[in-house]
Amino acid sequence: MNAGTTGRALVITLGGNSEMQIRVDDPKAPYVTDLLDHHLRELQGVMADHAFALDASGLSAASVTFWTAWNDKALVGFGALKELDRAHGELKSMRVSEAT
Repeated sequence: MNAGTTGRALVITLGGNSEMQIRVDDPKAPYVTDLLDHHLRELQGVMADHAFALDASGLSAASVTFWTAWNDKALVGFGALKELDRAHGELKSMRVSEAT
């Protein structure tokens, strides 16, 4: 396994031709929509009024960094971290696809 960075992405070579990439991304990107919508529906179904997950607009805030994870060209998950101050952050969302 090898790891390196390209721009704003961490690239991990898993062996053979398989590559995992974690990159800073846009939560409003069309390829994120299905997984984010599934995440929000499932949380709402399980937690009802106690589900406080951020939607794409909330995850787009300047204080939030949103990452996507890719296995080759397939989106396999996402995560987000909100900066509270220079030394503290809060994990806002984390999800892997069911195909993972």
